[in-house]
Amino acid sequence: MTDSPAADLRERVLHALRTARVPHTPRSLPFPAHHQPGGDTGGFGWCALCARDADALADAVLAVLPAPADRTAEVEELRTELERRTLMLQASRDQVTRLTADRAAVLTDDERAMLTYALDQAQEHRSREGFTDEDQAAVDSLRRLTTEAPGGDR
Repeated sequence: MTDSPAADLRERVLHALRTARVPHTPRSLPFPAHHQPGGDTGGFGWCALCARDADALADAVLAVLPAPADRTAEVEELRTELERRTLMLQASRDQVTRLTADRAAVLTDDERAMLTYALDQAQEHRSREGFTDEDQAAVDSLRRLTTEAPGGDR
């Protein structure tokens, strides 16, 4: 065994490739240096690596690979957590939007009086020099703030 799972798997695959025998290798072929007649299996044959037998190589590798993990439960758990966090984020965003709107809508009596005065001055200015449609829309929007009940009730 080695220190890392990847290195351990590499060693197991290499060992499997060197020790998986390919039966029916012709006896007339000379053995590579790392082979012994009979080897670990008691039969005569080259290893899958030296025999270049693709099927034997694939079988040897598959024999040492870990079984595929069923990750359905893990994926479902992550999906559920993502949905939960998405809902929390949406709720937080909605709360910030409400607080921002409420804060903008809540005026003290003094602020309301000052805004009313400023808007009245703006209307007088408009009557002398004219407003664009955008200017009038801004004044109308601000005027609504002065008529709303304290606390943002609409």
